[in-house]
Amino acid sequence: MPSSPERRPCDGRQAEARGPPGRDLRPCAAVAGRDALKVCPDRSVPNTSDRPQRRSRTAYARSNCGSRRSTTPSPPCRRSCPADARAGRSPTSRAAAEQCVTVTDGTDEHVPATDTNVEAVVVDVDSVVTDTQRIHAEAWKGVLDSFLRARAGRQRASYRPFDMGGDYLAHLAGRPSADGIRSFLASRGIPLTSDDRDTAGRHVTERLGELKDRYLASQLQRRHVIPYPSTVRFLRELRDRGCQLVAAPSDRLGQAIVRATGLGELFDIEVAGLRSPSGLLTAALDHLGQLGLPPAAVAAVSATPEHVRAARQLDFGLVVGVDRSGVAGTELRGCGADVVVRSLTDVHIATGGRRAIP
Repeated sequence: MPSSPERRPCDGRQAEARGPPGRDLRPCAAVAGRDALKVCPDRSVPNTSDRPQRRSRTAYARSNCGSRRSTTPSPPCRRSCPADARAGRSPTSRAAAEQCVTVTDGTDEHVPATDTNVEAVVVDVDSVVTDTQRIHAEAWKGVLDSFLRARAGRQRASYRPFDMGGDYLAHLAGRPSADGIRSFLASRGIPLTSDDRDTAGRHVTERLGELKDRYLASQLQRRHVIPYPSTVRFLRELRDRGCQLVAAPSDRLGQAIVRATGLGELFDIEVAGLRSPSGLLTAALDHLGQLGLPPAAVAAVSATPEHVRAARQLDFGLVVGVDRSGVAGTELRGCGADVVVRSLTDVHIATGGRRAIP
């Protein structure tokens, strides 16, 4: 894939094609979300990129994001699925007029049908709405390199800098800061104990996490974070058809990330400030429960195994895993994802009524 002659930081249009540091991510097709959901292959749809054309932001957000649809509809999937088995029915017994979402993946792999009624979608902002991993990796590098350099100087040891590709993906991506810091430092032979505190009496993991958040906040104030064009279209279609949208960023700066993308108006509810995936999704379900929506009527969309696992344990009606790399699908399915797709590009969603937010 040709690279831009000028390298610009945090450009989602480039990032979606390039992916997180250290990975070769190839954009593919499609995804999902509401009412009676049916997932079927459409081999006539090419495996197109999510890169937008040069146009105004309004036209860009409402565009088809470069994808092409076939005029020939996909044949319905006839394989049985877990939802059918639980309901004690066969796929052919469904009403012909059921509302559905058709997800096309552009691959030769057959995707099973999922029959689930959902009225709300909880979206993992960091991994689905925009690619913030490069900014996160840069922030961690700035903080951890300073820590490692100072420690090496005190102990007269060799200094090995933080690797934005291998170290970030292996220890910090998609994990709470404290857990990621411990994992990374242990990999460098620096196990932490309860006595590891700085001059202010705070534990090293807490201090490093605060420094990283401060660095990231300053970056978000200076940069406009461009969302994935496929996700913009996905969110707009869900909203237009009455689906409740909940932003559930795994980072404490999630609200700042949503504001930096300019997509705050698309979300009905924002849940932020919680680092545990289970706690984050539980908070989202509590908000939706006040609207009379049980977990079975809610879908979760995430690209991280921890969020997918938590959504399955909390009995979400539908769990969609997003695998932009094309290599994490097996892990996401193993964590409980009903559907795993590479990109939110071709989504056909039935209309529905919107519930008012009190």
